[in-house]
Amino acid sequence: MPVAPLLAEQTLKNLRKLLASEDRWVQGSLAVGKEGSRVSPRSSDACRWCLHGGLILVTDYSPYLLRETVSTLATAISEHSRGLQEFLSRFNDHETTSHKDVLEVIDAAILLCKKKAEQ
Repeated sequence: MPVAPLLAEQTLKNLRKLLASEDRWVQGSLAVGKEGSRVSPRSSDACRWCLHGGLILVTDYSPYLLRETVSTLATAISEHSRGLQEFLSRFNDHETTSHKDVLEVIDAAILLCKKKAEQ
């Protein structure tokens, strides 16, 4: 069983858990603190993250995990938006993207990882 899809799947599950509540999701910034100011995604003051900022937090900047997980998320975003928005930030920050859309994309990416692991 390939290791990469399993690691990406767990990372995506951690990301989904982080962003599960709408009050922990943000648009227009990687992360914001309690006062609404921009902070680093890894800051102890961060309390809301965008899709990309949340991914930075849960991967701890691991290039391997980021590459594998971003690739899977990009595929899921492309399928969700019919190929129109393949970049994490562009998708997350688009005016028509909702919190529900973000969770649906993460769920789709988790399924993609499961399919890859079965191959």
